Amino acid sequence: MNNKSLGTFIVIIVAIVVGLLILAPLTGSIFNLLISLVIWAITGWLVGKLVKKDFSLLVNIAIGLIGGIVGSFLFGLLNLGWVSGIWLVGNIIVGVIGGLIAFYVYQAIQGRRQRVV
Repeated sequence: MNNKSLGTFIVIIVAIVVGLLILAPLTGSIFNLLISLVIWAITGWLVGKLVKKDFSLLVNIAIGLIGGIVGSFLFGLLNLGWVSGIWLVGNIIVGVIGGLIAFYVYQAIQGRRQRVV
């Protein structure tokens, strides 16, 4: 992804978030779901960039969701649960760290299976 398309991606994400914030009183729980999907997509996209792999939008969302769960659990164990309390940035940090851990655990399991077979 070049700088122009990265800039376009960021503008689109910001526009979606701002639009959803404006519509928040009207949408209720749909708003929360959409915000979660956007955060998970950003988180999965960042994990993909860090591990130098391109994933589809659905895989990005799945990685972000799994990363959020794993990251929240691990940060809770380390008494760092307050990090996810920093609304957008905290959730992305926790999700990216959890996503990276989940990705590398998955890679290790896949590598072990291929050696055994």
